[in-house]
Amino acid sequence: MEDETGLEDEVKEHFKRKSIMRAEHKGQSRIYMLMMMNKYGALVSGPPLRVDWKRVFAENQCPQCKDLMSLTEDRYVSPKCKLSIPLGLYDKAVDEYKTEIRLSEEDKRITQKIKEAGLSEDKILTLYNKAEEEAQAEMEMKRRQEEASEQAKTGVDNSGKPPKT
Repeated sequence: MEDETGLEDEVKEHFKRKSIMRAEHKGQSRIYMLMMMNKYGALVSGPPLRVDWKRVFAENQCPQCKDLMSLTEDRYVSPKCKLSIPLGLYDKAVDEYKTEIRLSEEDKRITQKIKEAGLSEDKILTLYNKAEEEAQAEMEMKRRQEEASEQAKTGVDNSGKPPKT
């Protein structure tokens, strides 16, 4: 197998970062679910709602009613529609949004480099598949480390049984 060039390695790492982001970033979807529940009730049925995340995070605009959200002690609340978003979830979603913006800009740069280098579609697909495999392995290792850390704190494994001594 031939050595990857610097560009190929850069492309693969970019694909890996995007894959991890897609798998781990759930803040905006959780806010969306809160918004749907607030608007339509616990059954969460109804037509999809459009959200301008840029305005939500830049101007503290309510994603549901577009009114200005107020920060209370531990949550953002819309006085108009009463949507309430926990501060930790809001902060997580802001960080995820910033990462998405950064990766989108990086996407444009990487795409331009790929065009200039003339990488074949097969090579790009190979790099993408390698990145997906590495991302899955990295996320699995992270999950196992978190489980081990939690088990060390609580003395209980995931099954709920005490560890064997």
